[in-house]
Amino acid sequence: MTLLAGIMGGIALLLACIGVYAVTMYSVLQRMREIGVRTALGAAPRQLFALVLRQSMLPIALGLLAGLVLSLLLTPLLSSLLLECDLPTSRPSFIGALMLSTAG
Repeated sequence: MTLLAGIMGGIALLLACIGVYAVTMYSVLQRMREIGVRTALGAAPRQLFALVLRQSMLPIALGLLAGLVLSLLLTPLLSSLLLECDLPTSRPSFIGALMLSTAG
């Protein structure tokens, strides 16, 4: 059962990473003309990268914050599902739970 949950968590994490990449790529494609104009006016590639990074970090930061809050709230449920694992004091388990909650 634990192996199946781990596999499903890994798949969820992979799908979340693909989703973040797709949304970032879509926003860049929507602003392609603006990026072209900025490049023509002399913007350095480093500046363009920083622009895209700033705009994509807001949803990521919100997702991480929501995942942290949910993982703190769901700690009692997770500790009842895991045998012989004290979830609040076990840092690797808590970090894994945080990663899984942000993936969903």
